[in-house]
Amino acid sequence: MPYATAGIDGRRIVSNALASDEGLADAVQQLLSLDKKSAEKFVERTTITAYRRVHEVVGSTLDRIIEIIRAGRYEELLRTIVDLSRCLILVKYQVARKQLSKDLATSLETLINYVMGVVRKRSQNVGDIVSRARTLLDALAVLVYQVGKK
Repeated sequence: MPYATAGIDGRRIVSNALASDEGLADAVQQLLSLDKKSAEKFVERTTITAYRRVHEVVGSTLDRIIEIIRAGRYEELLRTIVDLSRCLILVKYQVARKQLSKDLATSLETLINYVMGVVRKRSQNVGDIVSRARTLLDALAVLVYQVGKK
């Protein structure tokens, strides 16, 4: 049965998703099971093209972080903070252009800031968190492609 909700708390969804694999599974299920009205409200004026650009840049950055971790090049990890900062700028830019909904942007900003925080701290589980962030980013893409503007 699709989730019906008056409003989606993107910050909570992202925080729960990045905290554990179970939280990620629940977040993905919740996002992909939204009823049409709730999904449209969350995605609102987001254009598929704008989200595709955000997804490309954020996804590439997350993939780079994962590759750095897999290769054991932890000394390069802090350099990705600049890339994550660029991701935040892109999200804000797309909102300013009215190409990205505020709710979706809040979710993306929360995701990027969370990853930035664990990279800065060099948290032991940074690889797991970044992998979850990548999966959540893809789930958001599915939602946008389902109800976003052409």
